[in-house]
Amino acid sequence: MIQIMTFNIRYGDAQDGENVWTNRRELVADVIRSYGPTVVGLQEALRYQMDFLTEGLPDYGVVGVGRDDGIRAGEHACIMYHRGRVSCLADGNFWFSDTPDLPGSKSWGNTLPRICTWARFSDLALNRCFYVFNVHWDHASQTAREKSGVLLLDQIKGRCPHDEPVVVTGDFNVESDNTAFMRLTTDEI
Repeated sequence: MIQIMTFNIRYGDAQDGENVWTNRRELVADVIRSYGPTVVGLQEALRYQMDFLTEGLPDYGVVGVGRDDGIRAGEHACIMYHRGRVSCLADGNFWFSDTPDLPGSKSWGNTLPRICTWARFSDLALNRCFYVFNVHWDHASQTAREKSGVLLLDQIKGRCPHDEPVVVTGDFNVESDNTAFMRLTTDEI
């Protein structure tokens, strides 16, 4: 059985008083460890947070890039995966903008770059492939969220064979009845 988790771990540099990263990082690792998911989509993860988690959870690999430069800078919408259960066959990223292949790009009212990391996995027990797309949508612009939903569906349709399941995880920054999110649950892929 494949278990999927989505987890906004909160921006590591946030001044959160007693809830700063150094005070909650063990709790974050313990939550992942206790549930033992096959795949985890993380949002708001900075590189050093990802490094801490993969060091403390050595069975997990991670894919994803920083949203600011397409390498390490800025938040990541990365995907962690249990290497004993799945193999990562391919991965990539795109930005929620008119130029999705341009690292750090913004459009549609985004004040910050917004990113999607995707990966194609092979389930080692079942020898079956599936895709995971992990997103972090804009927090303020409804237009950006709606256009992000359209771009996400276009990317899925253009990349994924119809016989392989697709899972989308993320921080959508909307309620479940928001039109941007509802489109994902009703559009035929």
